[in-house]
Amino acid sequence: MARAVAVDTAQLTAGAKALKEASTGSRPSADESDGFGSAVARGAVSRFEGYWVRGQSTVDELVTGLAGALSQAADSYQRRDAEDAEALRKDRAGFYGF
Repeated sequence: MARAVAVDTAQLTAGAKALKEASTGSRPSADESDGFGSAVARGAVSRFEGYWVRGQSTVDELVTGLAGALSQAADSYQRRDAEDAEALRKDRAGFYGF
């Protein structure tokens, strides 16, 4: 007997949405926020921002790609489930093989 497999497509979709929001959200900048504390801290963050932009862009692209993959997986599981259910409705005798 085959084991049942269950996929929570709502969870996949929610994960995709969260990743999309994370990769497109605004980030605090040393130039526009006093939340970094002293001028020394703001200066350090500002220098970090200067060389991190390219790395952040790469991370954002990868996260966006992962979000797309999760969304595509959810759609594929739902489509395949609907196709299988329709095939079983059309050919009940063939499914049981008796």
